[in-house]
Amino acid sequence: MYVHRLVRRLKNTGSLLPGKRASGPTKMVCDIDIDILAYFSAHPLTSIRNIVKKLNVPFSYVWRLLKGHNWHPYSLHGCQTLLPTDPQRRLDFCNWALNKYAENLRFLRNVIWTDECRFTQDRDINPQNNHYCNNCNPMFVKEIQSQE
Repeated sequence: MYVHRLVRRLKNTGSLLPGKRASGPTKMVCDIDIDILAYFSAHPLTSIRNIVKKLNVPFSYVWRLLKGHNWHPYSLHGCQTLLPTDPQRRLDFCNWALNKYAENLRFLRNVIWTDECRFTQDRDINPQNNHYCNNCNPMFVKEIQSQE
């Protein structure tokens, strides 16, 4: 139902925005344009490359169409999943570290601080490749697996 309304609005006004006409001269919208925009409306987390393979259209055509309708790729931001027990565990660690520091003032200098790296089979290797196409910034946040 939602996609049908978007298709009808796009055919009538040349824009997906409600109550607004596209600026400039009226653009002819063909069926492939409607298919592309409807697909991105229904599947916003898909990539342009996926739709290019699926509909067999040039990459530049899809990119220009999205830009012409003020759609932009927005990055997904990852944040670590917090469990109900995490705040207490963090507080316990802080108290432990403060006690160790009180015993030995050089304690924190002797700790080797590193960045952790965790590899799993259910996550993307490079999260910079994840984008969300939309005509407004959705501020999309994706919870990633918690560290145990």
